[in-house]
Amino acid sequence: MSLLAIFDGMRGGKNRYFNVEKKSMKWFVINGAEELQNLKKIPIELQYSIAIHPSRFTALESLLKDGHGIAFGRQKEIPVHILDAVNHIANTHHGALYPWLEDLVTKQSVPRWSESDFEDASSQGIDLKQQASLINDHVAKSIQIKLIQSPNSNANSENLALIRAMEHDIQKIHSLEVAHQLCSEHLGRSCDKHLLFILSIVLFAPVAHALEFLLVGMGKFAAILLPSLYHESLRMKRSYSHGAASWQLADNIKARWPEILVMFLSGLLVQPILNFGYPALAGLCFALAGSSIFAGTELRRLKKARLIQQILSMDGKVSTSSKTAWLKLYYGPIWWVHGLSFVVSALTSIIIFTTLGHLLTNGWILSLTAILPIIYFELMLWLWQYTLGWRFKTKVKALLSNAIIT
Repeated sequence: MSLLAIFDGMRGGKNRYFNVEKKSMKWFVINGAEELQNLKKIPIELQYSIAIHPSRFTALESLLKDGHGIAFGRQKEIPVHILDAVNHIANTHHGALYPWLEDLVTKQSVPRWSESDFEDASSQGIDLKQQASLINDHVAKSIQIKLIQSPNSNANSENLALIRAMEHDIQKIHSLEVAHQLCSEHLGRSCDKHLLFILSIVLFAPVAHALEFLLVGMGKFAAILLPSLYHESLRMKRSYSHGAASWQLADNIKARWPEILVMFLSGLLVQPILNFGYPALAGLCFALAGSSIFAGTELRRLKKARLIQQILSMDGKVSTSSKTAWLKLYYGPIWWVHGLSFVVSALTSIIIFTTLGHLLTNGWILSLTAILPIIYFELMLWLWQYTLGWRFKTKVKALLSNAIIT
């Protein structure tokens, strides 16, 4: 029986050997010394761990010849309780993710908390230090190398030390990818954009279609107005649930008069500009009106980030050594996603208005065009997550190009 079969049996048996979370782990098993003869066929992380210490090749070859095997596992999914832990700690940093998350994952540097942070968390039944430990445990489990012992011989302490050292070296270079994955998953989880997309298709689009049929131009304005109202109602509901008073909500709406004015003026100008024969300008106005409320929210958040960074710095929670750190405060390495999604959505809106003019009475086309910033944001976030593994492997290949495997 091959070691792969033994390994699968261990996973499926009542006495699980080591793969406790088998559904979220993807395992690669090396069950013979001949598999090391072509290193390009084994995971690139193992290639790296051998390259930085070439003597490991001989040690692994000897271990495999003794009948033992090696199982290399990657954890693809992030458990819900880990994302909860990230959220709990972010709340003690005014919602900020950077740089505490990256420092915790890559340097095991525990975030700094005040006494009031501990008291507030404790009143909710949350142990902040335990939350940090959960995140570090997840990082340790995200990459695993296990020794599959042969039933005919026992592995010695040197074999086990070799496996632990290889695992440690890989986890060090893999930790930054885990930090980025946690950040992007947290952002995707905190958005209510999926429901907005569904409502746009099921509810907003038919209303816009009917209004455009009754009065040309009215459906276009409705396609802009309805998603913006939904976004604002959610934001106000969230603020109210966090303790904001009615007068504070009213003051907040008054303070947002610039983006509300932009939305109404730009939205009402779309049809007149189309009538004058300037579809590109009409498309730009439509994009500006559709994204004004969303963009206003993000711009105000960025403006607030400077103040939050100063507060966190005074509390000793972040360093102000970087002048651009405030850009990453809430979004980490993907701070640019919102800005790029607004630019690309504006260009797409212009193209739609200039090339698909005959479809501009269709409520579904109008509604989807109005929420293009949201669609592009989700798409870019997914693309960032999807290419994390590829970018990590590219980084490891660059490291391998400077190493010699013997």
